[in-house]
Amino acid sequence: DKTTGRFNGEQKYGKLTVSANMTYSISKTDKTLTSGGLWGSGGTGTMTALYGWPLQEDMSHYLNDDGTKYRLFDGVWELADDKENPYWIINKDKMYDKTHRFTGALSGNFKITDWWDVTARFGYDNYTTDAYTYIAPGSVVKELYQNGRLSKSDYRYEYWSSNVMTNLHKTFGDFDLGLMLGTTAESTERLNQTHWGYNFTTPGTISFTNIAAGDQFFNDGTTKKRLVGVYGEARASYKNLAYLTFTGRNDWSSTLPSWNRSYFYPSVSASVILSEMFKLPECIDYLKVRGSWAMVGNDTDPYKLATMYHFWTSGDKLDAEGDKVNPGIIKTYLDKTLPLADLKPESTTSAEVGTELRMFNNRLSLDFTYYKSDTKDQILSVNMPGSSGYTSKSINAGKISSHGFELMIGGTPIRTKDWTWDVNLNWGLNRTKCVELDKDIKRFTLGSIRTGSVVVNEGEMFGDIVGKAYKRDANGNKIVDANGLPISESDKVIGNMLPKWTGSVGTTLRWKDLSLSALVDIRYDGD
Repeated sequence: DKTTGRFNGEQKYGKLTVSANMTYSISKTDKTLTSGGLWGSGGTGTMTALYGWPLQEDMSHYLNDDGTKYRLFDGVWELADDKENPYWIINKDKMYDKTHRFTGALSGNFKITDWWDVTARFGYDNYTTDAYTYIAPGSVVKELYQNGRLSKSDYRYEYWSSNVMTNLHKTFGDFDLGLMLGTTAESTERLNQTHWGYNFTTPGTISFTNIAAGDQFFNDGTTKKRLVGVYGEARASYKNLAYLTFTGRNDWSSTLPSWNRSYFYPSVSASVILSEMFKLPECIDYLKVRGSWAMVGNDTDPYKLATMYHFWTSGDKLDAEGDKVNPGIIKTYLDKTLPLADLKPESTTSAEVGTELRMFNNRLSLDFTYYKSDTKDQILSVNMPGSSGYTSKSINAGKISSHGFELMIGGTPIRTKDWTWDVNLNWGLNRTKCVELDKDIKRFTLGSIRTGSVVVNEGEMFGDIVGKAYKRDANGNKIVDANGLPISESDKVIGNMLPKWTGSVGTTLRWKDLSLSALVDIRYDGD
């Protein structure tokens, strides 16, 4: 359920143009748990309960005649081990959220001359989400919450940005020149407050006043981030056949230490339309070559530079059942991630060359690109032994190198007054390798399941999958033991999550104003 109101306006005052827009929306979502139960509470979601329900049992029979819950294995299994009824989850357990959102923008443009103008913009985004979760007494959850659980949370987000830039555009004979200079600032603030509790004192009253103070808990977290930047662009073209562009930007981020807070990233790109410069065979309608080089910087999330202490009263992250001895005493606990005071911004350097070709009255086209990129000083969180007092630490590490090709071919086999048939083929290949990782860490784990892990090993391809594999000799034959059974060994590369190449084939058939399209995507190999 969503209601939205919008306003847009523009007014001109001579050389000044002012415009504004605003949007306000209210949305409410009634929902239910689908697969797993509420995090940390046990139980199941609606679909999991549906799949596990015995076929011979009437699912709609979830209440006894006296209004109490009907249980499949009442007196046989403990409640926490019973089968939950999907009708109970939908009708008794409640989940919903309501969001109020306001976005707005104000901009002004002043035309100093016909070749010089100044533009200023301000944008604002604010929303508040109120979430409500109620687990009814008697639900199939862990014993702690079997007498009911209630949670209310407020999430507030506020973002604003400002941008002021000046543009100069002038033509001198065959040359077209442009210059753009600007500054930007943005601020992001997030506030998350949660009030939750369990074990209702009196049946039927869904309220925190019906929960003992020792069984109620509060979470309150705020994050703030500020970014300021300056940027510029210089561009030139000659007779609309040769183009050259330089850009540069410098940002200062509040999430980085003062001595590493500033980072600069430039770029340069050039292109030449050869078909405008030289006389080519008549079958070639258009031919362009292009190239570019760029750097991109990136900061991180707030509060990764210093050790943080968290305040709590009872329950929450240390003990879900709460501190029954001193429930009202404020305590602190150390954050489990070891910070990095000398954190540096990530940086990616990339380069690419390519060409565009159109032939036979634009009925055949080709676009080819080769690219290469290197990313270094990635901001990662790696595991630490529990004896250190931390579970992970932040590091600047690694050099990831990628290169690849992209090819697009388009053709129009049929083009008549009423009929057109277009065919497009795309093909791409990418190879990504971890050149360096860290002096102390030679493997970074992206994710794990019981049968294997996706890892990044120094000197190996990005996204290797490691697990158990059969032991083989130099010729690739399986090695067996004295009983003739294959010998397995662990921590072996058994695959890679990335495809060897990707592609697609698309076609569109048009007859007058009627069209029919089809697309096939291809992902070759990759596990």
